Amino acid sequence: MEPLHINATKYTPEIDFNPETFHLQIVGDSRPEDTVGFYQKILQWIDAFVAWMAQQNTQQAVLLTFQLNYFNSISAKYLLAIINKCKPLHAEGGRLKIEWIYQDDDEEGKQWGEDLQAITQLPFDILPIPPLAD
Repeated sequence: MEPLHINATKYTPEIDFNPETFHLQIVGDSRPEDTVGFYQKILQWIDAFVAWMAQQNTQQAVLLTFQLNYFNSISAKYLLAIINKCKPLHAEGGRLKIEWIYQDDDEEGKQWGEDLQAITQLPFDILPIPPLAD
């Protein structure tokens, strides 16, 4: 399975999905001009990854990390879709770990993590980090 790497831009997050390390990361800002076009490739990769994982003879946990400074409401729908597409990994022996990393002075960022956790009914590690220096 090939990794998926998309460099961050002013409007899109960095996507670093590495099947070798079983770490899927989304980092940065998400407000793409073409949200559907941006996230479609990511969702297709996740479908293939989940199918690939089902064929592997491993109990290796998959770490899904979100570290978003900002995302718009349409991006939020795609973040939820990403988590939902990864749900089969959790169903197969709890092999999915989700980290929601937010700036510790960003209550809204923390609340989004808690809301997505409640909606998906999956365990999240909601982790604060110090705010970015200006």
